[in-house]
Amino acid sequence: RDRIGGRAFTDITTFGENIPIDIGAHYICHHESDNFLRSYYISSNEDFIESDIYNPLTMKIFDEYGNIISDEFINKAMKIIEDLLLIVKEYSIDKSDISILDLINEPLKQISNQQLKHLVQMGLSYTELHEGSDLNELSCKYYGKGEGYLQSYDLSINNGLGLLVKEIASKYSLPIKLNSIVSNIDILNEYDEIVQVSTKDNKSYLCKYVILTIPLGCLKSNSIVFSPSLPKWKEEAIHKMALYLYGNLARQIEQKTDEDIVKEIFNSLRHIYPNISYPIKWLITRWRSDPFSQGSYSSFHLGSNLETLKELSLETHDGRIHWAGEHTNYNGSIGYVDSGFESGMREAKKILNKLQPFT
Repeated sequence: RDRIGGRAFTDITTFGENIPIDIGAHYICHHESDNFLRSYYISSNEDFIESDIYNPLTMKIFDEYGNIISDEFINKAMKIIEDLLLIVKEYSIDKSDISILDLINEPLKQISNQQLKHLVQMGLSYTELHEGSDLNELSCKYYGKGEGYLQSYDLSINNGLGLLVKEIASKYSLPIKLNSIVSNIDILNEYDEIVQVSTKDNKSYLCKYVILTIPLGCLKSNSIVFSPSLPKWKEEAIHKMALYLYGNLARQIEQKTDEDIVKEIFNSLRHIYPNISYPIKWLITRWRSDPFSQGSYSSFHLGSNLETLKELSLETHDGRIHWAGEHTNYNGSIGYVDSGFESGMREAKKILNKLQPFT
């Protein structure tokens, strides 16, 4: 990329510097005292704790015709959603894994009121959004395990999370090579197993150890060629672990033009706000099409588990190549910025211990 931050980037161009927009990661998630990111961030009065809990004092839900849905009806739907997710949470780890949809499909079918069913499905879609896949793909056994048993308090940063990441890099004057696309990683046996990292602009970097932090989507697409090849168990772990992009809907939307996407959203909003003005500016992301992400963040699909995470984190090539990134953070959460930081520190400490005899 021509910038740092990867999937954490704050846009200050589209709407101006006074309206920063995070187009990827947005929060300091798991906003607790021991969160690594908190030590680098000075809170502002304009920051706030984000919550996805429905608050009737500040929120309203409309149907497709622009009518406000009553709080009584919403509370009824929320109770059903709560009961359905409780069924998922209580699913025994000893049973064969099935999808969340397979487990709750029968109770869903029994909801006869269509508006109530739509509300329940809308609420469940937030579970898909948070967990990272469609309900028919998400694992029952590992529902919620991506949180790492941490509290899900999320701090929304007024100036943008991407700018915070940029500030951290600037603080330590990190020697980052921009616009350097890695194409090959080779172990040079004739040079005492030195690691050679080659880029598409015909440059090479030699080192004793490498920490590989590229997103899971890029690993799945084999964007880097390894020599010797990756062991089979590593390739299988890469294949098993899922990478989130908001289901089939997001895949379909990415194929449309910006203008068609805006028009579709505008037509939906116009049912609720008849006098709404047509937007003059917009910002649309396409994370799956982005060659440096090819998706958003990892999640537990059917067939993946905590062992998959551990395999993704294990060293390869006789300990020369270390693996980090949010998709490898088996001792904590996955899918978050702090997940990536934690995994990077984990592997950096391992390498420092290896280098200790030489210092």
